[in-house]
Amino acid sequence: MDTAMAKRTDKNISSKSRKKLIINNVLTVFNILLLIAAIVMAVIVLTGCSKEPERFPEAEAEVAAELDKIKSADMSDDSLKMFTESVSGDFDGSMLEGYVTKLKDFDYEILGSQKTEEENTVAVDVRITTYDFGNEYLRAWEEHMMQDEANRWENQFYSFQLLRLGSVSSKDYVSDAKVICTDPKGDGNWETDIKSNEELMNAVSGGMLNEIKNLAKEDVVMDESELYE
Repeated sequence: MDTAMAKRTDKNISSKSRKKLIINNVLTVFNILLLIAAIVMAVIVLTGCSKEPERFPEAEAEVAAELDKIKSADMSDDSLKMFTESVSGDFDGSMLEGYVTKLKDFDYEILGSQKTEEENTVAVDVRITTYDFGNEYLRAWEEHMMQDEANRWENQFYSFQLLRLGSVSSKDYVSDAKVICTDPKGDGNWETDIKSNEELMNAVSGGMLNEIKNLAKEDVVMDESELYE
C-alpha cells in the first residue's frame, strides 16, 4: 500500500508540474505579445506625432497662378502655343476655338511639394482632370485611315480632328505631373517650368501630346500641307 500511494503521489506531483510549466509558457507568450503590442503602439504614436513633411506654399501658389493663366488665356496667348501647334493644317478658325475652349476646361489639384537635390528648387505635385483628348485623337486618326487613299487627305484630317476634340463630353482623364519651381535669389519669388514641362502639358491635353508623338515616331502623322507641295 505504501508503494502504491507513493506512486500516486509522484504522479500527482508530475501532473502539477506539467500544468505549472504549461501555465508559465502561456504567461511568457502572453507577456511577449503585450511587449510587441506596446512597441507597435509606441511607433504609431511617434509616427502620428512626427513633424508634417515640409511644404512650400509660395511655390504651390505660383504653380496654381500659372495654371489659372492657361485656363483663362485667349487664342493669342503663348501659353496655348504648344497645344494649337500640335493640330496644324487648314481649318476653320471656329473649329480651333471650339477645341481650345474645351482644352482650357481642365481641373487641377495641388497635391503637395517637396525639396529636390538642387539648391532653391522644389517639385510641386499636380493632379489634372480633363477630357480624354488622346483617346479621341487616336479614334479620329483610325477612322481617317480607314478611308480609301484617294479621298483620305481631301477630307482634311485636322479639321475633322478639331471637330472631334471639341465634341468630347466625358471629363474622366486623370494624370499627375511634377512642376519644378526655382527660387534663384532665395527671396520667395518662385519661377516654374510650366511652359517647357511636357509631362504637365501632356496631362492638360488629356494625353494627346504623347499620342501625337507616338504616331510621329511611326511616321504616320504629317502636316497636310506636305501633301500639296
